Amino acid sequence: FSGDVDGVTAAVMTDQDETPVMQWFRRWQEVTATLNAQRMTDEEFQVANEDRIAIEDSLMAIPAENARDFVAKVYAYTNRGELGLPNHNELPPLWDEARALVFGAGTIVHGTPHPQEDLA
Repeated sequence: FSGDVDGVTAAVMTDQDETPVMQWFRRWQEVTATLNAQRMTDEEFQVANEDRIAIEDSLMAIPAENARDFVAKVYAYTNRGELGLPNHNELPPLWDEARALVFGAGTIVHGTPHPQEDLA
């Protein structure tokens, strides 16, 4: 079936297709919703925000299994596009996944160097 998020419709996978990245992404969604919905003291907000940052860091450490995982990682880490991404020297595994998706016809193979390099 399809899901509608912020006016964009996309195919949605079933629960049995939940990868480790998507499981952590769901945690990120819950914490983010809590941060946005509840009135909190500054101290409570700081603690909850630190939890969200820890989840984002955990997400980046989990290998993406597919394009959906990769996009979920970027979406969460950038807080829905509000922040930037680390460069290729700061987070090489993320950019390895990006290269694999761009040059590998949408397939991510971890631990195998990709024969093509982005020349830009």
